[in-house]
Amino acid sequence: VSNLTGVIACLCALGHRLDDVAQACRNLPAIPGRMELLGVAGDPLVVVDFAHTPDAIEKTLRALQPLAALRGGDMICVLGCGGDRDKSKRPLMAAAAEMYAQQIVLTSDNPRSEDPTAILQDMYAGLKEPQFARTVVDRAQAIAEAVQHARPNDLVLIAGKGHETYQEILGVKYPFSDQSHAQQAILHRSMHV
Repeated sequence: VSNLTGVIACLCALGHRLDDVAQACRNLPAIPGRMELLGVAGDPLVVVDFAHTPDAIEKTLRALQPLAALRGGDMICVLGCGGDRDKSKRPLMAAAAEMYAQQIVLTSDNPRSEDPTAILQDMYAGLKEPQFARTVVDRAQAIAEAVQHARPNDLVLIAGKGHETYQEILGVKYPFSDQSHAQQAILHRSMHV
């Protein structure tokens, strides 16, 4: 958003009319995995975002708060932390999610060579009220459960992988897409409601 704001300011400074710039912005393509909106009317709104640091989780959830409020629903955050990466940020990511989301589902991201359960325990340690968080090791299942349990007016943020098309487990990159799993969960929900 800040990059786009800078571009708009530059274009206006160069003499372009704000109305023309705004129209051009409406035609910009979305960036895959960055605040990517999924869903249909009558279903929860699902947002896929690459947020994978405590700061990014906080900023993403804060940016989504007005939309969740407008919908009159809760924010549900599905997030995981990568294995073989900075362990100190794991509890901080969970704490950021707990601060801004009404429901949290902790799950795997790219566990790499680490035990996914150990990563979840590190995240769990950052929660003030862990009884309100769910842990689901299997990311596909976590996404499905979050979408299935959401009310139609809720907003589900799936954070961490964004545009990635794989999940790395023990040195193997398995095909995996948050978008695909979210769309499957939305479709399944629509067919069974």
